[in-house]
Amino acid sequence: TQPTSTHPTTTQPTTTQPTTTQTSASPTSSASTTSTPAPQPSVTVNPADYVGRPYNEVASALQQLGLTPSPTSVATTGDPGTVAGVDPAGVVKAGSTVTVQVVSGSVAPTGGGKGGGKSHKPPKGKETGGNGG
Repeated sequence: TQPTSTHPTTTQPTTTQPTTTQTSASPTSSASTTSTPAPQPSVTVNPADYVGRPYNEVASALQQLGLTPSPTSVATTGDPGTVAGVDPAGVVKAGSTVTVQVVSGSVAPTGGGKGGGKSHKPPKGKETGGNGG
């Protein structure tokens, strides 16, 4: 009698279901931190944007850029309280201090005080908008 060859029976799984990973789109409670813009690493200071303007306006504009204005009085021509120059100029790191050269007379002009002599009234004798008759 010849030995019967026993064939090994390999049982392969017959599951044909694909493996699906369930990704549920449940809302996450972590708030995004992109609501406030991060300060820029550097800003450009163009002196022409500030020269001749009142110090208060220039200081406010520099603060909006993330810079710290530092006023210094200079004896030069120009209206007192207006900006004669800024230093440094060009590309400046945010958070830097910018020296604002203010025409001497008043560093932070106030609304009160004497008028500078320039009047916005029409000259006497030349009334505008009369009856015309």
